[in-house]
Amino acid sequence: GESAMERINRMSFAISESFSSFKYVLIGHGIGSFGYEYLGSDEKAYPHNLFLEVIFELGLIGWVLISLLFLWVFYCSQRVHKLYFALFFFCFLNAMKSFSLVDLWILFSIMGLILNRTPIKHEFQG
Repeated sequence: GESAMERINRMSFAISESFSSFKYVLIGHGIGSFGYEYLGSDEKAYPHNLFLEVIFELGLIGWVLISLLFLWVFYCSQRVHKLYFALFFFCFLNAMKSFSLVDLWILFSIMGLILNRTPIKHEFQG
């Protein structure tokens, strides 16, 4: 339908414009610039794929850094507790299609909780 075609158009635009010049390949167009570049006006818009948006807005340098951060949190969440892993994994999958990079405060908050965790020892007295 029309909605699916619009998403495909946004993804195609993100891919083609990300690699349009060497500058954009390395450092991108800037955070929050997708709406301006795609629509021609300062509106909130995103390509409905987190990694495409990161490549478009932050370039390959930003994509590598964000990918390493996600991999590090993914690894740490598995070691901490299954609940942390499930929470991070669910929020990550939801963010991949539903949010823009600017709106990821919930995911980044969960990532901060995972990375700054403090092991709690339960001691029972009896």
